[in-house]
Amino acid sequence: MNILTLFDIDNTLIQSSAGHRQAYTEAVKEVYDLEVDINVINHHGMTDQEILLKVLIRKIFLLGDTPKDMKAGKAVGATTIGVTTGIFSDEQLEPAGADIVFSNLADTDSILKFIL
Repeated sequence: MNILTLFDIDNTLIQSSAGHRQAYTEAVKEVYDLEVDINVINHHGMTDQEILLKVLIRKIFLLGDTPKDMKAGKAVGATTIGVTTGIFSDEQLEPAGADIVFSNLADTDSILKFIL
């Protein structure tokens, strides 16, 4: 059974959080097999669960072809990728929240470059 022990890493209980940030990162890697960098967010005062969610949300991408898809992605904090393979154009997807719009999924190199 895998057990994840979480630490206070936001400097509210300790003076230096450098070792705890590393321990947190290593624990997430071991338990979830994910490479995370918690320094990409301002985690001061956040619970461990909040930190994990905020870090993971930065890795969520939603691909969709409707304005509702874009709005749903934004509602959960995802980066949204619009694809104009349906009846909606980039002029409709962008105002709905698309971070980027592709005409189709054929250009996988450009899509992967954006995601990675």
